[in-house]
Amino acid sequence: MNRETKYRKTFDKLLEKYRLIKFKRNEVIYQPGDFLDLSYSLKSGFIRIYTICKSGQEVTIAILKPHSLLPLFFAPNRLKSRYYAETLTPVEAHAISKKELISLMVEDPEVFLEIMENITELFQGLLARIEYLASGNAYTKVVSVLLSLVADSSKRTTELTLDLPPTHRTIASMTGLTRETVTLQMLKLKKKGLTSGKGRRLIIKDIARLREESSCLAEEN
Repeated sequence: MNRETKYRKTFDKLLEKYRLIKFKRNEVIYQPGDFLDLSYSLKSGFIRIYTICKSGQEVTIAILKPHSLLPLFFAPNRLKSRYYAETLTPVEAHAISKKELISLMVEDPEVFLEIMENITELFQGLLARIEYLASGNAYTKVVSVLLSLVADSSKRTTELTLDLPPTHRTIASMTGLTRETVTLQMLKLKKKGLTSGKGRRLIIKDIARLREESSCLAEEN
């Protein structure tokens, strides 16, 4: 599930000299009000970005995969976080100060291009989420979450085991649906032969077909 780009190897090599930090599962990396002075490049593991409404409901903004950058958006000025960043699995990440990251971007155009590609991919994912939330039905919303967890899904067409099987609670927080509704849609996917699983493993049987199911015109049946 690792995201690979034309400039990723150059960026990874440069990051080797920076501190590698290991986080445990369910560890909060930052929360609202914390200054975002450090940037993290995920070497392995998954991180959930979320907020908590006044009602107490959790709303998941994004799930970051290996090779993603944290925080979500890059800015040269000092910013405070508006969100929680919590590990879903054990995580390894290279930590680099914002000042050092800016220097790398100035000195090496490939670093700048890698970061721009990372931000572009993030925006594309967020725009797709907005599209499904605005016009999709419960079924297509759940399908869109599964596709978002598959890196380079446009290049994949066959069976794939997700490294991070999303819980029904997490999917609910990403779609605004109830857990009960999510469970019904997951059962529908299984009956259609699009997914299968054993224990905590989730297998997408046919990514090409799943992508077709994500169409906003798909009907609930």
